[in-house]
Amino acid sequence: MKAGMSIMKIRRVAIVIAVLCYIVSCTRPSDLDLPKHTPALVLHGYVQTGDTFRIALGRTFPSLGNAVKDSSTYVTNGWALLYEGNVFLDSLKYHPLRKLYISSRKAEAGKLYMLRAGAPGYTSIEAVSNAPFPVPSISVERKQGARRTISGNWLDDLSFTFQDPPAERNFYLASVHGRGSGLSCVYTYDPAVERYSTEAIPFEDGFCMDHDEILYNDKTFDGTLKRLTLSTGVGVLDSFRDGIGTVYRSYAKRYSVTEDYYRYFRGSHTYPLVEGGPSFAQVLGTKGNVKNGHGLFTIFSVVTDTIR
Repeated sequence: MKAGMSIMKIRRVAIVIAVLCYIVSCTRPSDLDLPKHTPALVLHGYVQTGDTFRIALGRTFPSLGNAVKDSSTYVTNGWALLYEGNVFLDSLKYHPLRKLYISSRKAEAGKLYMLRAGAPGYTSIEAVSNAPFPVPSISVERKQGARRTISGNWLDDLSFTFQDPPAERNFYLASVHGRGSGLSCVYTYDPAVERYSTEAIPFEDGFCMDHDEILYNDKTFDGTLKRLTLSTGVGVLDSFRDGIGTVYRSYAKRYSVTEDYYRYFRGSHTYPLVEGGPSFAQVLGTKGNVKNGHGLFTIFSVVTDTIR
């Protein structure tokens, strides 16, 4: 019986290998009829209310999976114009050291902004973003040793209470930062928080969310008083006093973001709200808000709470 079973297993493995070999032989790069790449402009602009407008302008290029990130992806001879609604505000100036197009104008909450950009040899692009108002915290509470993981490790709870604005869709991103390097992820049961993976099981060791990628919206609590609870490793949010008496405390940021950013972040999961050189590879399946091009122009507001 055992010998018979071994022969059957060998036969099944041989069949699988043969099928795989056939599939691979039929999908060699030389057999694929790939569409011709048409270069297009890429715009990335992540602007905080109260800050000046700064955008990166680049171009797409054909890639077989490995995005190239060097100076050749940036467009240095382009132009970018800023509008409030349809009223012209400013022409952004290119900064060669920072590789950004910069305006002296600052984003104001509650206003609608439009960017138009272009470069020789490319179709001009356009993107629009509203500037959301910040939503302040009513209270921030920390409860030490509030619960345990499945394996029995203790967790601290961090809860934020805030009033969600009524009669409008609101989108949020939260991040929690420890005073040291011990904080890498958080847990939550809250159904409003997006799950990026089926492995993000609350309170199971190793299956948690990145501490700076907590994305949620008000679909389930529109216009009400909301309490969001996140759990972290016990003690990682403790304050720290150095040798000269300076106290360092952990903190949390809650961003009010646009729907465009919310959907883009959820789809690509690769563009955090930090300044840095973007990759201008032609990304498939992730749609931003740039007409005739790629990328994302978005404005956000942020509230920072110190954790005690």
